[in-house]
Parts: sequence; C-alpha cells; structure tokens
Amino acid sequence: MDKNLPIYFGLIIAALIWGSTFVAVKDLLKEMNPILLVFTRFAIASVIFLPLIKFSSKKTEKMTKNEFLKLILLGFFGITLLYIFQYVGVNYTTATISSVIIMFDPVIIIILSSIFLNEVFKKKKIIGVLLALLGSFILITNGDFNFSAHLNDFIGSFFVILGELCWCSYVILGKKILSKYSPMLVIGYSTIFGTIFLFPIAVVLTPIFTLPTVSLLNWTLILYLAVSGIVAYFFWFYALKKLYASKVSMFEYLIPVFSIIMAAIFLKEIITVYIVLGGVAVILGINLVQRDW
Repeated sequence: MDKNLPIYFGLIIAALIWGSTFVAVKDLLKEMNPILLVFTRFAIASVIFLPLIKFSSKKTEKMTKNEFLKLILLGFFGITLLYIFQYVGVNYTTATISSVIIMFDPVIIIILSSIFLNEVFKKKKIIGVLLALLGSFILITNGDFNFSAHLNDFIGSFFVILGELCWCSYVILGKKILSKYSPMLVIGYSTIFGTIFLFPIAVVLTPIFTLPTVSLLNWTLILYLAVSGIVAYFFWFYALKKLYASKVSMFEYLIPVFSIIMAAIFLKEIITVYIVLGGVAVILGINLVQRDW
C-alpha cells in the first residue's frame, strides 16, 4: 500500500471542495459584489483561525522577521490578490471556463519550481504549453470566433489567470516556509494577513453596508466557502509539506471535473463539444509539460 495514499485522498477532497466553490461563488455573485464576497468569506475564516493561531503561538516565538514577512506576502498574494482576481473573473465568465483555466496552475508551478525550487523543466515542454493555450482558446470561444461576442469570457479568463499567477507564487513561497512550520499555522497567518489587506479595499470599493440584506441562503453559502476553504487549504498544504510542489499540482486536474459537473447540475451551464475538446487539449498539453522527456 502506498504510504502517501491518505495524502492523495486529502488532495482529492481539496479538489472537490475547490470545484464546488466556483459554483457557489457564481451563484453568490448574483447578489454580492465580488470584492465584498472575498472580504466576507475570509473575515469569517480569520475569526475561525484566531484560536488556532493562539494554540500554536509557541511555535512562532522563534520566527524571524524574514519568515514573518513571508507570511505577510503569502496573505497578500494567496488571499487578497488571488481571490479578488478570481472572483472578478468568475463574475465575467462561467464557472466552467474559470475552473478549466485554473488548470494552467501546474504549468506555472512547474516553471516556477524549476526556477526557485530546483525542480527540472526542459525546453521541449513548450509544446505542451502551446497545446494547452490552444485548448484554452477553444474553450473560451466555444467554437465561435466572433471575438466581440466572447469579450466578457476573455476578460474573465484574464482575471482568473492573474489570480492563478498569484496562487502559484503562494504555493512556491509556501513550500519554503512549510519546511519549518505546520500547514495550519501557515494557512492561518496568511488568511488573517490577507483579510487585513482586504478590509480597506472592501470599505472603499464596495457597498459593505449591504451585508445585512444578504439572504440566509447566501450567508449559508458564504459560511460554506469559509469553513470548507480551511479544510481544503489544510489538506493541500499538508501535501505540499510532504510531496514535490509539481506532484501536488497534478491534483488540480480534478477541480474542473468536479466544477463542470456541479455547474451543469446547479447552474444549468451547458457542456458543449467545444468545451470538451478545449478541456482535453488543455489536459493533454499539461500532461506533456509534466512528462519526463
């Protein structure tokens, strides 16, 4: 029996949770401003993390200023910027397209891992990157090359990709600090710092006074995002502590699978031939990137 099997199971659970969040977010954005939704979700998560951080406080006594700065950067890139970009992107496009676009994460992570973590990336793998880009183009246009008709999808995809660049930076930076501190501690501090950065943005740019008018059902969805996100992050960072970053990123392939199925069921998003073809091209391209040449 593979000793890493429990870790793989945790990664599958994380992928399932993140796949469902695209559907929940798309539904919530019908009523809420995307930035306000990000802030509300992580404000709740931060409150949950506070006692966990206090419980782990002894482990931070010997934390250096440089390590503390890394946690602040993790919060800024992995919470503040990532989710602002992602939620704005989902607001413009579909949950299906957004979830497939994030499959570029493994490509970005492998490239960054080769630079910062000394993991191997060979030039021949550029073929895979190009194939994945072609697949994304097919996916976004849905076989209709009237670009003006898909302007919102291109704008949304652009923001989602910006978010994924932030996520990949989060993974690479997080991988380094996880060598010394527990996943829960790293996630907790980064979430709290990210929420602190979000607060002034939410106050200035969003109708924060409308929160009391949010429906009970949507508050339930927000609570789901906050709590399930903690679970997913824990499983992901625990795996990242034990395995190579490039190997962990492979499980991101499962996110769009779960998301597309749930979007079809709950949001009535249509799965077309072009979405299937584009998704397959993206998967094949990323597989080429991750193959040993």
